Amino acid sequence: MDKTAFKIIADNKSLFDLLKFTLLSKFDIITLSDTKDDLMLGQLLRSSLTGKEKVEEMFKEIEGYKTKAPEDIKINQAR
Repeated sequence: MDKTAFKIIADNKSLFDLLKFTLLSKFDIITLSDTKDDLMLGQLLRSSLTGKEKVEEMFKEIEGYKTKAPEDIKINQAR
């Protein structure tokens, strides 16, 4: 798998936020109450919550590819 795409997404905050929001919104439950019985509604809720968890996990992993800021160079003051 090409990890450079993850790095591009992680480094671009607006892209990262937009992708995350868009994917999470696909798991929102929009249903007509007269078409679903209780069992089906419960299954729909469980699958929605599971999907959102997986998307959150994925974006935590993508965040790990973010370019690290260079640390301040510590100068030995004793010299």
